[in-house]
Amino acid sequence: SVFRTAIAVGCSSLIVSHNHPSGHTAPSKQDLNLTKRLKDGAKLLGLAVRESTVNGRDARAELASFAVRTGSYTDPDPALTPAGCGTGIDGARRDPEMWDPDGAAGPLPARMICPLVFSADGAGTGTRAGIVNAIQSLTSFVSFSTLHTESRDDPATAIDETRFFVRGIPVSWDTTTCTPAPNLADRLDATGAVGTDGMVDSFTAVVPGCLTTFQIVAQNDGFVPATCGDQLFNMRVIVIGDDIVEADSRTVVVRVPGDRTLCVP
Repeated sequence: SVFRTAIAVGCSSLIVSHNHPSGHTAPSKQDLNLTKRLKDGAKLLGLAVRESTVNGRDARAELASFAVRTGSYTDPDPALTPAGCGTGIDGARRDPEMWDPDGAAGPLPARMICPLVFSADGAGTGTRAGIVNAIQSLTSFVSFSTLHTESRDDPATAIDETRFFVRGIPVSWDTTTCTPAPNLADRLDATGAVGTDGMVDSFTAVVPGCLTTFQIVAQNDGFVPATCGDQLFNMRVIVIGDDIVEADSRTVVVRVPGDRTLCVP
């Protein structure tokens, strides 16, 4: 039995692995079905199958597996004939591959997709167009467990613009692109560190392609001295995915109103 040893030694979870003598490590439909059966059976025994891996000699398939697990994939491009993946050398077409993006136990079925793994020739060339396409694809297709906002200073000025930034409040999402809808969470304290302060600051469970909106709260606590005229400052606001990735950015113009009493007649 697959589970006998795990139960005997008191494991709560396990990783299942098998070989493909062909060397190709993309899971077959039979592999996906078996993984689902193993996960279902493990639940009945109080166990969890954390990962099901395929061993082989195909390095690209290993990279493709990692890409799919991390959300780095797209649907086949209908502009190619037939529809396929523009991930070959210099954007050449490759056949789409059968993967189950959300795992055998997930609600979505296995389907033909394009892992964002790009080919180059022996000299390391032939990836320029592909990398550009990959960056564009990742902005629309990557999924994040969490999204929050941070600010960045404009190094061209003597003012630290990050001091204007109070917080980013998640306020809405596009119901067309966000299915299921993300959740709202209080994940950060007032300093931006992981913790809680009673204020909602993050989206969680953000699906690929989901368009979200943050409201930016800014203030001038007196660190910018008043002048006769209005003062304008550029504050760069970053949307951070999974506390690591810069998913998006916007330049926010902060206006400090002038004090007319300081104007010289």
